[in-house]
Amino acid sequence: MDRDYLKQFEETGLPQTEPAPENKPSQVFTFEVVEHLGVLSTNDKGWQIEVNRTSYNGRAPKLDIRRISPNGKLGKGIALNAQEEDALKQILLEK
Repeated sequence: MDRDYLKQFEETGLPQTEPAPENKPSQVFTFEVVEHLGVLSTNDKGWQIEVNRTSYNGRAPKLDIRRISPNGKLGKGIALNAQEEDALKQILLEK
């Protein structure tokens, strides 16, 4: 730990913090549905729970189970990598 920091803390009794770094510009979020696998359900407002292989920010596609609005807005969901997908398959096959 920095000695000046400790000395300042001992003198004031309060920890001194450095100014927060300036906010970085937000990264642009991108996604691409690589393969549409199916629709689990559709509610009365048109939102669907879809199962897709989706690539986020240009990364390897993941199994994605998510609510999607009629205009394509992403809702809550889960994205599983290959290992998680295999584990889910095993769980479902055992039941």
